[in-house]
Amino acid sequence: MFSLSMKLISISIIVLFMLGCVDAYTEPQSGPTANISISGYNGYDLAVSIYTHSYSCAGEENVPYKPLAKMTTKHPLKIPADKLFTFMVNLSSIFQCPMLVSFYPQANENYLVYYNLSDDNSKCHIKIYNAEDGTKGMLIPVPFYHRTYESSLANLFGANSTVCTDFLSTIS
Repeated sequence: MFSLSMKLISISIIVLFMLGCVDAYTEPQSGPTANISISGYNGYDLAVSIYTHSYSCAGEENVPYKPLAKMTTKHPLKIPADKLFTFMVNLSSIFQCPMLVSFYPQANENYLVYYNLSDDNSKCHIKIYNAEDGTKGMLIPVPFYHRTYESSLANLFGANSTVCTDFLSTIS
């Protein structure tokens, strides 16, 4: 008979295996697009997920890890434009502070997402800017929606269930 610790180890291995089955993000090859660059707090590594079903937050795709210096300056992500776009930014460390947000990117625009923590590390914050003219440093705040979500084991095992528990209830 398995001891409790063996059961926990077995479940942990299965969950880690299933998490590895999330698809990698593929940039759109056609249709209107925009660019998004993500910047983080104090050089922490960030985990970024993009949802192919923006309203329900289903269809999670992980952005392959890139050092922040490359992600913010040399390799912005190409994203679909002219429709709702949903993504999550989180610290890729033991401390978790996920921010799930949606906004409406416009075609051919460049956006900067800035993710940071409060001074006491108790809360995370996110801002989205339209980098209207990168040469002049003009950053225009973009309205976005904080999303409410629920994680469940069904989602870990690939069930096509809804993750978001709201429909764009607040605008920031």
